[in-house]
Amino acid sequence: MTKIANRTDDIADICSALQALPNRLGPGVESWSTWTTEVRRTLTALGHAKGYYVAGDVGIGSDWGEWGFDLCWRNYGVGYAKGAKLKGTSLLSVPLACESEWGDWGAVEDDFEKLLQCSADIRLMISAPKDQAEMDSWNENLIRGIKKYRRGAWSDLYVLGSFPSSPWGFFYVVVNGSGEVLGEVAPESLAPESLADC
Repeated sequence: MTKIANRTDDIADICSALQALPNRLGPGVESWSTWTTEVRRTLTALGHAKGYYVAGDVGIGSDWGEWGFDLCWRNYGVGYAKGAKLKGTSLLSVPLACESEWGDWGAVEDDFEKLLQCSADIRLMISAPKDQAEMDSWNENLIRGIKKYRRGAWSDLYVLGSFPSSPWGFFYVVVNGSGEVLGEVAPESLAPESLADC
């Protein structure tokens, strides 16, 4: 089993957890700060459930504030226990690094470059293009950036999560470090088996 195949369950869990947000919040929530908070809250709870410590937003349950990214899971190899002291432990890995940018293309590109240079197992970029055409364009540009990045490795794994105003819901493109698209998931097809071939 490849390193990428080992991360498929985490990707499916992340996508499924985030996909519940549009239906829970509804179309009346137009504040991007509300969406950011709910994305962080959702990924914090999921990270804790998977046994990781979370850096993101202490006010919503993360263990630390931002640590290089909007949110990241930190693996110390001891399992998660709220309030536990980590003396004598070392950071083993960063299973997830996430950037969410609800603004224009320039802001998305700036945040994505943080993910390009990191070594997290899964690098999640969430953006809000206005429609399908803009989503396709942004994803093409992000994939082009992955292909051009000189320090990337085939085993790097990116999840490009888009939340356009229309159609409603999160769309995901899973890409390896060579810029090869491993899978695409639309809201109506979101199920763990849809990522089975990644």
